[in-house]
Amino acid sequence: MDILFKKNICEVSTRHRTDDSRIFIKISRSLRKICDNVSFIGTGEESLVKDGINLIGVPHCKKSISLCQIKRVLIAYRRAIKENADLYHLHTPELIPLGLYLKLKHKKVLYDQHEFVNVTVRGWPLLRALRFFLKHFFWWLEGLAYRCFDLIVCNTEGIYEVARGNKCVVANFVDVDLIEKIDYKKNKTFSIVYAGGLSLDRSIYDLVESIGKLNKEGVKVHLDLMGRWEEGLEEKCKELEGWKYTKYHGLLDPIEVYTIMKSCHVGVSVLKPFENYMEGWAVKIFEYMACGLPVIGSNFPKWKSFYKDSILYCEPTMEGIRDSIKKLHTDKGLREELIKKGKDFVKTKCNWESQERILFEKIFELYEDKV
Repeated sequence: MDILFKKNICEVSTRHRTDDSRIFIKISRSLRKICDNVSFIGTGEESLVKDGINLIGVPHCKKSISLCQIKRVLIAYRRAIKENADLYHLHTPELIPLGLYLKLKHKKVLYDQHEFVNVTVRGWPLLRALRFFLKHFFWWLEGLAYRCFDLIVCNTEGIYEVARGNKCVVANFVDVDLIEKIDYKKNKTFSIVYAGGLSLDRSIYDLVESIGKLNKEGVKVHLDLMGRWEEGLEEKCKELEGWKYTKYHGLLDPIEVYTIMKSCHVGVSVLKPFENYMEGWAVKIFEYMACGLPVIGSNFPKWKSFYKDSILYCEPTMEGIRDSIKKLHTDKGLREELIKKGKDFVKTKCNWESQERILFEKIFELYEDKV
């Protein structure tokens, strides 16, 4: 697109720049195509310029609820206001008060609703006793956002249905062209890969345990893990037999993640049956497909309707994961069939380019001086 959008745009998130929700950086990179000045404020070790985007770092805190966390959010607020951008794109619920302040300053504000509120609250163990209050508090905040913000950007059709106000769907689909350009070398050992949040509700403990069971049965498999650990889970996984066959790569940039994915043989995204997972799309599945991997996914009804026969479904249990990996390990024909169907699926239905166009059009509609 050769139109230059003469506005300063600032993306703001309180999550880490290399988290599994990489739509933050994906949107920033897309906006750089039409705009000279794009900033991204998010948790990161340092501030730097990358791909023409001003990455502004915010300190990281390990604990979800702490004085450090409150300080981190306040720093994000201060740095966002200092940017004095024309348009702000907010990505997390705790930024809604910032958005309301920015509206008072006559700024354009977009708000991304990535997930259902009750799931956000569920992940905070220290606040479970206040779950009812917090859930309704965030509903109230999002109600303000719906009425006051210029555009609500929804991650899935399910979220779009419950959102109000001026809204659109911009799904976190995969940048196929970017992935196809990455060079890689296939692992010699049959490798399973998982990238994303490393938590119990994403079946990581079951996955590591299944790797140990398979190797004990004589099925030689290796596991590559990337992402951020749920507190205390890494120590529990290290006690399992499967940890001997597991390599943890840490938090990586998207290019590094895709390189490791392409070097493996099977991608896994087996999530437990929670509302946000059952009603949404697993972004990692799109990425696995684009990397040329057969995919094992949870047997959710909505997933079966959406992905159809392009992935292998299994029960979200250790036994289900083990049996599915074993099936793909022994059936080369099935692997090749799923690889072909997966590549066709992302290229025709789930390419980021289509979502990029939707976002551009919606942003242009907010202004009269589009050029």
